[in-house]
Amino acid sequence: MRRDAVVIDIETKSDPRVCLDTEWLTELHEGIEAPSNYKDPLEIAAYKDERFRELRAKFALSAATGRIVAIGWALLDSAAAPIVVAAAQPDLEGEMAMLESFVIALPWTAKPVLAGHCIRDFDLPFITARAAICEVELPPWWPHPRDYRNVIDTVDVMGRGHLAGWLRAFGLPPKTGKGSDVETMNPEEILNYCRNDVHVERLLLRRLAESNAFPALRITT
Repeated sequence: MRRDAVVIDIETKSDPRVCLDTEWLTELHEGIEAPSNYKDPLEIAAYKDERFRELRAKFALSAATGRIVAIGWALLDSAAAPIVVAAAQPDLEGEMAMLESFVIALPWTAKPVLAGHCIRDFDLPFITARAAICEVELPPWWPHPRDYRNVIDTVDVMGRGHLAGWLRAFGLPPKTGKGSDVETMNPEEILNYCRNDVHVERLLLRRLAESNAFPALRITT
């Protein structure tokens, strides 16, 4: 198994700057259009309000409206506990300091394999975007969305599906919550949740590697 494979996972919350921007929130609400068959003003208003609540509930899933509150990582073939860094304060400076700590801990000259669950569509582009917003320089080897040859994603093998379901199917330890729970977690709970996510993703990736699902992981470096 490759010794340079790094399992990573992030936890996100909605960005307070977005949630407190009443002008933008008003524009978002006013921009929602009810289906053309809705005629009753009260019915239209209720539809717009419900749709607005649904959009706000998903702010944490977009790098434009969400922020990273914790990043965890661990070597795939290591028995050491995952390392997790978290934002010390709920603002851009806190996120910037966390991202800088993450970058400092990564190798700058090597080009490791990055591994995880759904990292190709979520974790990696989210980190890339938020690092740019926070003006944090990523390593020169950081994968580009059009060149993910050094990325191992469980989704590539198993297809889409909730991590909790795959863990249960493989008889592995469970997650300790849901991603949507992070919004109301305190800092210590976020650290523990992220640490466990990296741990169980590492176990899942190892099982997949043992079944030769990822040929790249069979290369010893």
